[in-house]
Amino acid sequence: MSKHLQQPRSLDVPQRAPGLHWGIKDSFLDYVASTRDGQCTVGGGASPSPSGVFLFEPDRLARSAWPERRFTGEVRFEAHGGMLFVRVVDPWISVEDGQGVLSVLDPDSPDAQARLTLATFALDVALIDPEQPWAVSDVRLAAAGTSIFDDVYPEREPFAPLLVVPGHSHPGRPAVERDQNAIALDSVGRGANAEQEEEEA
Repeated sequence: MSKHLQQPRSLDVPQRAPGLHWGIKDSFLDYVASTRDGQCTVGGGASPSPSGVFLFEPDRLARSAWPERRFTGEVRFEAHGGMLFVRVVDPWISVEDGQGVLSVLDPDSPDAQARLTLATFALDVALIDPEQPWAVSDVRLAAAGTSIFDDVYPEREPFAPLLVVPGHSHPGRPAVERDQNAIALDSVGRGANAEQEEEEA
């Protein structure tokens, strides 16, 4: 196994809300926060989590089976008068030939359901109990995902670790709307590394 890829470990973290916990990329969030007009909005099932990352809720309408996991929500970043505009919408995790794939809705496709691979990671399904939380520490930007960030980051650029907590959020809750809520960027981002360090302690 490559020293740059780590196998996931199941984690006992029942206090965390069900869904995908992901900080996207600390340095990117720091950059947006440093700009004069940088802002981040969340909605549609995404929210800043207490651990300092973004939480994408499980898609309760999804008809998918392990090892696929579907989540819902949108995180949007804007800066430089709209010249910087990044959307991460409805991430899904799937597995093919031992490689984990994190895909999102393609923001540039005329097909509203089209998806692209945003990031990849090494994943051995045999090591995971799908009924327990599990994490991946080495997440890399995929070739197709570079376009979302306007080709600023190269393929295989390290991105934030991710944590998947199984379960259903808010049973019986009506389908979420795509309303966007602005949040302070300093409330998310740095929690990604802190969370990983806490898990490894």
